Amino acid sequence: MVIARSVGIAGRNDLTDVLVVQLLFNMNLPQFSAPVPKKLDTDGRIGSKTLKAIEAFETRVMGLPESDQMVAPATPPSRRCSRACPRGLRRRSCSW
Repeated sequence: MVIARSVGIAGRNDLTDVLVVQLLFNMNLPQFSAPVPKKLDTDGRIGSKTLKAIEAFETRVMGLPESDQMVAPATPPSRRCSRACPRGLRRRSCSW
């Protein structure tokens, strides 16, 4: 699971890429301390819930001081999120 283009507030937001980001966010819910965000609908649509999820991951899980609400291929958020990939998948194949 990899994204080809950026996802987020100023991203390309291709349906498949948004879907991958939504799926990986849901796989990373155990990394959040309370209160844990709600699971995202995996519909491939960028909207306020997906944007808030990107922001929550970047600030609460990664500890960034602020979020640009953007995920791009092969960036620190993508590498961090890939840690939730199921065993048996190559980390490289399971990133934003």
